[in-house]
Amino acid sequence: MEVKSKRCPLLSFVYGVWLDCRFNLRPSYEAIVKGYYKAEIRNTKIFFFFFLYCP
Repeated sequence: MEVKSKRCPLLSFVYGVWLDCRFNLRPSYEAIVKGYYKAEIRNTKIFFFFFLYCP
């Protein structure tokens, strides 16, 4: 995947979501992650937010 701008966030989904902490997570997206997916939001020391989703 080619990233055209260094200012755009990159999201990855594999039983979790990884978001670069240099970007803010929108409250509406956070509500979806917690409410619909029943996921847990964690802030890790590797500069990513991590959402744990166990189907």
